[in-house]
Amino acid sequence: MSRVLPPRPNSEQLKRQARELRQAYLDGDDASRATVEGYRPLLSGDAASLTLTDAKLVIAREYGFEGWPKLKHHVESLRGNYEELDDFMGLVADGKTDQAKSVMDHYFAVSAVRSGIQIGIHAAARLDLIERLTMLLDQDPSLVHARNEAGLTPLHLAGGDTTRQALVHHFGADPNALDGRFEATPLQWAVADQRPMVAHGLLHEDARADAIVLCVLGLLEPLREILRQYPEFRGVFDVTNLPGGGVYERVYGARTSLLHVAARLGGTTVAGSSLDVGENIEACDSSGETPLLLAVSRYKNAEMVELLLSKGASVSATNPLGKSALHLAAHGGHMDAVMLLLAHGAQIEAVDDAGGTALNEAVGTALTHHSADRRSKAVHVARALLEAGASAENIRQPTGREDLDEVLKAVSS
Repeated sequence: MSRVLPPRPNSEQLKRQARELRQAYLDGDDASRATVEGYRPLLSGDAASLTLTDAKLVIAREYGFEGWPKLKHHVESLRGNYEELDDFMGLVADGKTDQAKSVMDHYFAVSAVRSGIQIGIHAAARLDLIERLTMLLDQDPSLVHARNEAGLTPLHLAGGDTTRQALVHHFGADPNALDGRFEATPLQWAVADQRPMVAHGLLHEDARADAIVLCVLGLLEPLREILRQYPEFRGVFDVTNLPGGGVYERVYGARTSLLHVAARLGGTTVAGSSLDVGENIEACDSSGETPLLLAVSRYKNAEMVELLLSKGASVSATNPLGKSALHLAAHGGHMDAVMLLLAHGAQIEAVDDAGGTALNEAVGTALTHHSADRRSKAVHVARALLEAGASAENIRQPTGREDLDEVLKAVSS
């Protein structure tokens, strides 16, 4: 049976193994001599000596490779995959949920396994690699409580509910374990990282829930009770005042409100409950955005924008860059939001701090965004803005995009 490569192997590490094998052989070590003699017909030297080249060949054969060059090539090809895995886990630890999800959406887990890298318990949990996870825990059940460099257990990182169930029900993970950085629970991490299936499952394990957990998961009755009992949650509050709340700061900022959280996620029912108890619809979070600005910049659905507008949200409010909700909707190519904002009196020629209008935002997205779908939507938004009276005087033409030039020419003529 072939030996298993060490974790994160590198060429220097394997060369050292070859040198150590050669020295042990020359020193008369019985085990080393037995290993080498098993490959004697392939070696160039005689039994009295062992060259480093022959020792490297033996090492390669021990790991299941035809020769040293192929072993070296394999090991060096793994380096990029390990670096990509490190980058992914760094995004997870830093709360960069959208970027981490983008990596996952490109079948990273499958490619990581196929590349042959050795995935540890925490990465296996986050990537939802249940077979790898089970194998590691069968070999060493104590790994269920292992902490990574961020102080997280595998349950803090569970990427799917199957992984959550295996960790809790088969291997005894603690649903209320606290991480080493924020003293946050696996439930709080699942909520902050937008893993709702895992979060709902942890609630059934009697994990402790706070106001943000209830808000994100849309649990109205307990949320309403909190809003009745604790007036501080009816407006902007410091998330670090919650036990373990530092985990939310990475996502929502130091100061936010339940209305801001609901607006970000498109949760109209929760947003309605927050408004019903008198939450200030024009309050700004720590990024300087009102709920309406956040609902448009993190657009999930038109219903949230419509709800906030119907409750009197100002269409004139701007973010720290002077951009209004119309600027943000045009930039995102969100036609429904654009039309709602215009219907509620948004100023079509309002300029941001750089002097740009909503039409400038739509044109910029149509020309430069990496997504073809997003570029196409921005062209349609540009047409709608022009038909609503937007001026194209400061748009340099031709733009270099044929369909956009046709829109500008047709509407302007």
